[in-house]
Amino acid sequence: MSDKLCLNFVRVLDVMEEGEDELGDQVDRKYWEARGSKKSLDLMDSIIALVPKEAGDVRIKYNRHHVAMGTSGTNFCWFHPRKGGHVHFHVKLGEEAREKSC
Repeated sequence: MSDKLCLNFVRVLDVMEEGEDELGDQVDRKYWEARGSKKSLDLMDSIIALVPKEAGDVRIKYNRHHVAMGTSGTNFCWFHPRKGGHVHFHVKLGEEAREKSC
């Protein structure tokens, strides 16, 4: 065995991250009903219902690239409803995590 090191770079997933809320890209729920599916939006609504009342008033913003959920002016969850009846989402809890993403 030799003392050589070999690196093999393989692209596993090529994903383009979208910015948070682009101005002018707001849409309505009907847009996401057509782009995703009723089943995926129902699943998204079920997830939103899990947010505890202590979190404050939850607001939902329908944007062209995602559906954002937040309270008091700060988004903490981004949904991407899909046609197949599932929804991709990511959550950033805590102010420190949200500040790192900005």
